Amino acid sequence: MVDTVNDFEGTRPDVPNVAAICVYPLFVETVKQALTAQEVKIASVAGGFSFLTDIYGSQDRRNGHGCHARSR
Repeated sequence: MVDTVNDFEGTRPDVPNVAAICVYPLFVETVKQALTAQEVKIASVAGGFSFLTDIYGSQDRRNGHGCHARSR
């Protein structure tokens, strides 16, 4: 995931990179060491990924975390 964000930087000047990578607290240090993309922050979540799926219901157009999936 971090490699994808790092590799995207600068490839499309008309499209900004993601604002942040959201991970569980256990992975913050790992992401911090691997992240080289400028201006991308690290967000940590203590829980709630599955909760979001429950709120929004069906995952037909969503990824496994209840967030809208982006196609490439």
